[in-house]
Amino acid sequence: CFLRSMSPIHLQYLKNMGRSVEVTLVDGSQVSGVLKEANAELIRVETEKGKGKKKVIELKEIPFSQVKTTKILIVF
Repeated sequence: CFLRSMSPIHLQYLKNMGRSVEVTLVDGSQVSGVLKEANAELIRVETEKGKGKKKVIELKEIPFSQVKTTKILIVF
């Protein structure tokens, strides 16, 4: 079975795709956005900057080697 060959950590990323996350990188910086994809090497987080007509949506690729912690955010 494909899922049995994956690490428990990777399965948690797959389970939480589409949710808001806050990723702390090993350099101490943070990336907040929506978890869009997770594979064996990296995660992709969609971030938003600006408002209205100046809003920019960016897809950031973050290798697992750069991830220190990831928290699921509850947004109301």
